[in-house]
Amino acid sequence: MREGAGHSLGCTEGGVGPSCLGGMMGEMPRLFIAVPVAETVKTSLGEVSRSVAARYLRWVKPEAMHLTLAFLGDVDEARLPTIERAMREGARGASVMALRAEGVGAFPSERRARVVWAGVTGDVDVLFALQQDLELRLTEAGFEGDRKRFHPHLTLARLREPLPLPAELLTHRVFGEWRATEIQLIESHLGSAGPHYEVRAAAKLEEV
Repeated sequence: MREGAGHSLGCTEGGVGPSCLGGMMGEMPRLFIAVPVAETVKTSLGEVSRSVAARYLRWVKPEAMHLTLAFLGDVDEARLPTIERAMREGARGASVMALRAEGVGAFPSERRARVVWAGVTGDVDVLFALQQDLELRLTEAGFEGDRKRFHPHLTLARLREPLPLPAELLTHRVFGEWRATEIQLIESHLGSAGPHYEVRAAAKLEEV
């Protein structure tokens, strides 16, 4: 998994080029697949920044917090139906999940932190199975899978250079629970005020 981005997928030659260009030029949507997080949990996660005085931490805004399953990168619009089909088929085999945000860690380590994250617990067996199923379907559709192991997390902050995590972040805390009922295909729009996000498609998980 790439730092702060979740599991990353590119596109093989079978998907027509490294970014699924499909022979087309011009701006393409930058996409990822994620589990949405409840607003109450994001608010609780956003309050962490108030308890830490370290100015070298660049905090992620609560509205930018997602539980990323696959980062697709710049993708040709013509490939969206393929991604949506993989999402629907993957969601059909996964049940609604009870998830919890708790604990704080860092990539690549707490002593040399570049990305600060909150952990995700709960129905993680379902979550792992869903992520692996999605990756398999996307790989079969021409996207290149990431060799790094999936590590479910919610990014809290980033650092420009590796530094130890502040001690006050290392205390265990629970940020809240939520019921995950769908997965979303999200487009990231970059701007001078930071990125904003647009949901391009969604697939409902199975009610048990």
